[in-house]
Amino acid sequence: MVGLAVWIRRRIDLAGFIKEHWQMLLVSELIFLAGFGLFLYIRIQNPDLWHPYMGGEKPMDFAYLNAILKSSYFPPFDPWHAGGYINYYYFGWVIFGAPVKALGIDPAIAYNLMLPTIFGCAASGAFAAGSSLYAAISNETDSDASGAASRRTQFTIVAGVVCCLLALVLGNIDQIAVIGPAILKLGGAADGTFNIGALFAGLSSWLAGAALPIYKLQLYWDATRLDPAVPIAEFPFFTFLYADLHAHLMAMPLVFAAISIAIAFAQGVRRWAALLLAGLVIGALAATNTWDYPTALALCVAALVLGHPEMTNARSPLDPINAALNCLPRILFLILLTRALFVPYYENYGSAYTSVEIWSGDRTPLIVYLKVYLIFALPLLALWLRDVFGQLRHTSPRMVSWGRFQVVVTIMALLAGVLAGLQIQVAMVALPLIAIALFGLISPAATSSTRFMWIMALGAFMLTLLVELVTLKGDIGRMNTVFKFYLQAWILLSVAATIAIVQLASRSSAQATQTSTVSASRFLRPFFGTVMALLTVLAALYPATATPAKMTDRYAENAPRGLDGAAWMPNTIRLDGPDNAQRQFSLQPDYDAIRWMQDNVDGSPVIMETTTGSNLYRWGNRFSIYTGNPAVIGWEWHQRQQRASLPSELVQKRDDDVSLFYESNDTATATTILRRYNVRYVIAGALERAYHGDAVGVRLTNLEARSVLKLVYQNEGTSIFEVLSGV
Repeated sequence: MVGLAVWIRRRIDLAGFIKEHWQMLLVSELIFLAGFGLFLYIRIQNPDLWHPYMGGEKPMDFAYLNAILKSSYFPPFDPWHAGGYINYYYFGWVIFGAPVKALGIDPAIAYNLMLPTIFGCAASGAFAAGSSLYAAISNETDSDASGAASRRTQFTIVAGVVCCLLALVLGNIDQIAVIGPAILKLGGAADGTFNIGALFAGLSSWLAGAALPIYKLQLYWDATRLDPAVPIAEFPFFTFLYADLHAHLMAMPLVFAAISIAIAFAQGVRRWAALLLAGLVIGALAATNTWDYPTALALCVAALVLGHPEMTNARSPLDPINAALNCLPRILFLILLTRALFVPYYENYGSAYTSVEIWSGDRTPLIVYLKVYLIFALPLLALWLRDVFGQLRHTSPRMVSWGRFQVVVTIMALLAGVLAGLQIQVAMVALPLIAIALFGLISPAATSSTRFMWIMALGAFMLTLLVELVTLKGDIGRMNTVFKFYLQAWILLSVAATIAIVQLASRSSAQATQTSTVSASRFLRPFFGTVMALLTVLAALYPATATPAKMTDRYAENAPRGLDGAAWMPNTIRLDGPDNAQRQFSLQPDYDAIRWMQDNVDGSPVIMETTTGSNLYRWGNRFSIYTGNPAVIGWEWHQRQQRASLPSELVQKRDDDVSLFYESNDTATATTILRRYNVRYVIAGALERAYHGDAVGVRLTNLEARSVLKLVYQNEGTSIFEVLSGV
């Protein structure tokens, strides 16, 4: 409706915009369709919402999605904590669940449509960010004035495509370490050690169709687990391929939208309507993936200052301060908007993770850091060197801002000394890159959009250094601190590195002169180009090898393909139970019982079903997962994290009550527990018998005989009882 209203009011302006930029708009739509189509195909090949070893947290994501779709008010009820509401950043499921609700799509199918939709949106967002920033810099520097307008448009489109590839398609360069030993083993090197003959033999066999002697899961998993000191080094393509519908995945389109808005601010956009849009997007990020909120807000605030008229010809150190002071009303308005637009969310959200602490554990090895970020650092370094050579070529060396550079280098050297004492290896690379970004930022020749590019690079490298110094208090092994901020750095650097790559590529060799400085530039250009090409090939190995492995790594080999995320169950035999007494059982009875509940139970009644206690990532809570109906308690550790501001005994008490209900022969005890949590349905299946003994069925039958329960559904393995009214 808002879009229609804008079109009616501004239809002449919009028609002119479409006529002028139809090529960009067309490519953007094609990018979305390509991204959507790619992951639609991947999900069709493997739609399963669980896996015995690599199922991830899809069960939690699917349970929360189902609960949000069924909630009649907000905050949505918690499917894993009956009587409570979801205490998590859940807004992503609301955004992408709204069309699911409106169209009435089966949630098990919708899950596998949401993933390609979000990837397509993120791809369009990356294209918009890369192309918009390149166009802004190109317009400000007039670097293509000697060429046709079509040439500038072509490079702008190229920038968008490169940004999309860097941000969302390429992986890190570690995949060669994953597949390399397997190729050597395939070629006859039994222990995987390097042998040139084995290498060529292995490559020949692999390219001919032979399978690598490696577990499928290693091909899509190992590149994100580089070292014990870096628990998770996730990047966007892995995020979508692994397919957990997590907060950071759903936030990616919003992150790129925030970057594009910041680019507009850096160009001098000052309208209050733009601030309103920024407040909405950044505020939504806080409710979708809180970790992204401060970074996106800081980026837009910095862009507002950069785009102020006083920064256009800034020469004095006081100019940025004056610009910031002049922007203060808009900055405060923006910050206020991000909170005010989501007051209901903040009113009902409580987090125990609100402070940081000094990190004293193992730190990131330098080689790991280079595997992740070298592909971004190299073009930025090359662009900086090109600019330095350009200044030397066109001005006297005395006119180059060496004084500012010396200040930056001195500060970085002092920091390097301190961090070296703390044995922070990544400082050897991060600090020089921070210095380069600072020098690019304060360069007198830099335009506001160029400065914004360097601010993104500066912020990203500072984030990667920050996680070596501090961590979120309560974050075990700094897992989420590294994972969340590394992912943010990846996205910021993908945009900044795109500009560097395309600017370097678009420079005509005819512009070079025959000075000694240019000769150095001519030497460096092919060197950087060759290294960058090699890095790109190494980064492309991940999507090329991980994608087919993930598509075929299924729980049941004979499970049907398609989009139904629950269709794997009838073909599956599950091994589950306490570690010392596991048993096998078919999931067909549970599947049939779940389908019956979906078709015959209205509303959101509380269900009693077994958990798997401290045995995480198992088959527990399958009815709450696939129906969205609230269970007494869900996965124990996840509930402890999300309710960490409350005494942990509250979660443990519920888990104990579930066990007591299934194992007690006392009718009064069972009845008290049912009343305590307002339970409406009780599940008795193979999983309950595996964890609580075969007498579960007898106990529930006794409760039925005492008019506590009534059997409403039964198949050969699973029964559903309804709690009688008045109990």
